[in-house]
Amino acid sequence: MPTLKWDLMFVGAGALVGMKTSLSLFIGGTVCWALYVPWLENQGLLPAGAGYRDAVGWTLWGGTACMVVASIVAFLFQWKSIVRSFSSLGAMFSLTKRRELTDVEKIETPMSWFLAGQLVSLAALGYLAHATFDVPYWMSCIAVIISFFLALVVCRITGEANITPTGAMGKVTQLIFGGIAPGHVTANLMAANITSGASSSSADLLVDLKVGYLLGANPRKQFIAQFSGIFLGTLVSVLAFRSMVPDVDSLQAFNAPGARTWAATAEALGMGFSHLHSIKVLSIIAGGILGLILVLVPRYLPAAGKWLPTPIGFGLAWAIQWNDSFLFFAGAVLGWAADRFFRAKSREYKIPTASGIIAGAALTGMAILMFSIYQAAR
Repeated sequence: MPTLKWDLMFVGAGALVGMKTSLSLFIGGTVCWALYVPWLENQGLLPAGAGYRDAVGWTLWGGTACMVVASIVAFLFQWKSIVRSFSSLGAMFSLTKRRELTDVEKIETPMSWFLAGQLVSLAALGYLAHATFDVPYWMSCIAVIISFFLALVVCRITGEANITPTGAMGKVTQLIFGGIAPGHVTANLMAANITSGASSSSADLLVDLKVGYLLGANPRKQFIAQFSGIFLGTLVSVLAFRSMVPDVDSLQAFNAPGARTWAATAEALGMGFSHLHSIKVLSIIAGGILGLILVLVPRYLPAAGKWLPTPIGFGLAWAIQWNDSFLFFAGAVLGWAADRFFRAKSREYKIPTASGIIAGAALTGMAILMFSIYQAAR
């Protein structure tokens, strides 16, 4: 059953993302937790009073399908911009005299860097996955291609709702590999990790570039700084992990409830797509159709589309707790009230205040976690 637990971080996020997306989250969460989950309980598929950990294994399929279909369709509608973005690749291989770059192109990251990064990443991931986990090269190649499109989805969700659902996108990769490579449980899990890592990094880079844009930073220099940080960050994170987890037995000290969900999904889908429960398959189909409708109707019937929820908000609510979607909506209501009754003050103070709430809640949570670790160590 839905419960209410206050977390000011989501309230601040709701004030930032606005009423449309936050209301969509609230509607989607209410439909999920007040209608769909109780129906699953009545069908005996979930125990009575099932919590989030049990229920999300059922709810995320439809919500993720809605987000993925909607994001990819919206991306394809921008095909003209896509063609223009990749047109610079032709100049890279051209033997004719290269044209002079515009002022904007001089500070933007060249598309040739994107192509080089894709090729190097493909080769490096293919080698590491094969050498470390014995994943066939062709599976790694497919995982990277899938991750490219799912990273687009995650960036869209992060930009619209301020939440990065890397776990949900990983489940999409697991679902695909369950169909094309049944019986490869390890490959299923590692392919999902490629998607999760690529999605998370893409969303982080998007946020960093957006901050740089607001502050007037140079995008190309930001990219170079990010690229330089990869090497030091990899070294530090690996050494930190090795110090905390020197051997497999040390993992038992970490509960990591999310890992159990990933493992259960890998075991289920590793046997093949046919082993996925029929209700989950129907949820995927229904979610995909809904995502398509929620993109097409606003585009071709704008008068009717303005009353529909956003596919990102509605679908994301099926992958998070109802409590979080409600807090998003509460924050959006507070932001709307500030805009409505204190317009001049709101224009100046709403975004800094909401951002401060998010930062303060995050830092407080980190401090509590560090204190808990210190107390446990004593």
